[in-house]
Amino acid sequence: MTPSSLPIRPIVDDEWSALGRLLDLAFHETHRPDEWEQFRAVAELDRTLCAFDGDRIVSSSGAYTMELTVPGAIVPAAGVTIVTVHPAYRRRGLLNAMMDRQLADLRDHGEAVAMLWASEARIYGRYGYAVACEQAAVDVARTEAGLVPDAPDTGRLDLELADPTEARDELAAVYDRMRPTRPGYVSRDDGQWFDALFDPEQRRGGSTPLQALLVRDGGTATGYALYRVKPEWDPAGPNGQLELRELQATDAAAYVACWRFLSGLDLTARVSARKMPVDAPLLYLLADHRRARVQRTDALWVRLVRVGEALAQRRYAAPVDLVLDVADGRCPWNAGRWRLAGDETGATCEPTGEAADVRVDTTVLASAYLGDGALAAYAVAGRASESTPGALRRLAAAMSWDPKPWCVHSF
Repeated sequence: MTPSSLPIRPIVDDEWSALGRLLDLAFHETHRPDEWEQFRAVAELDRTLCAFDGDRIVSSSGAYTMELTVPGAIVPAAGVTIVTVHPAYRRRGLLNAMMDRQLADLRDHGEAVAMLWASEARIYGRYGYAVACEQAAVDVARTEAGLVPDAPDTGRLDLELADPTEARDELAAVYDRMRPTRPGYVSRDDGQWFDALFDPEQRRGGSTPLQALLVRDGGTATGYALYRVKPEWDPAGPNGQLELRELQATDAAAYVACWRFLSGLDLTARVSARKMPVDAPLLYLLADHRRARVQRTDALWVRLVRVGEALAQRRYAAPVDLVLDVADGRCPWNAGRWRLAGDETGATCEPTGEAADVRVDTTVLASAYLGDGALAAYAVAGRASESTPGALRRLAAAMSWDPKPWCVHSF
């Protein structure tokens, strides 16, 4: 039997440890058995597909049942995860078979949108995924972290340090208040919060345990920061680095309070944050924004599994009424002409026999789905075209959104 024709099915509970061994092998990691048992609480086994060669698991993909904030709405979405192939079975079609099976299952499950974090960027475009959300890695020296003179006043706020797991309910309350405010946010249930706060000692690399800074206004949490510190010393004195894992704030004062605390922590020299929005408020608060070293990278990738439903679920920044001729080599049910009509109040997207205004691939639509696309650039690259002059520009304006998308929760 060739690898691409091996049976693929959801795993059962007593196969979980075998899957863990495959994932450690494929991702070059080492998890203790008790860690895999903890992650078992997050997994949805009926959505965890594996390919079997006899009793051996040789490929996997999983999906979480989640919600995704899109422009103007919160929609169901599949959080795709643990996509891999055993090293000895690669380059023989098994990943194609696995991804095609998963896309069909996602369609049947009723989710119009799938999303993932890509370990390797060159893989997922083949399956209709595209970068829909970028993130900024920001590094600022403590001595250069001063804010503009008219930064919001924080005098009324109280700060508290807490164990993240003990403060989880307050963290979740702030996070859930933020979810509707920006495309790219994903839901966190109990399992996802466990994953977000997972902090085993053997994975800290010499850093302190994860800390939670809570900001309160009149007793109600309005912001938090999750961070750790890696202490270092050189001949000139302390040179520690504060790693900011996540910052959430429901108003400007809470945001400023978090940043002032983090950038003023004794025995540290730098603040480093890997996952910030590309339009992070910090970049507009620093007195000298040039002092922040910023690097943009891809974050959340999106796939339109049911293109008509996906486009109808979101809202549009400008009125749009166009016919899209959509190409989709992996999901033939998406291919064809669709009439998209909508604005900030709602949208429809239905099959049509009318002449197309725009010709586009689903990957291009996926890249613009959360509001930060570059349709004109895709046209220059030959991956989108228009039959009606100005149609691509109107589509781009309608699909744009402010603020820009951001996803801090990887899965």
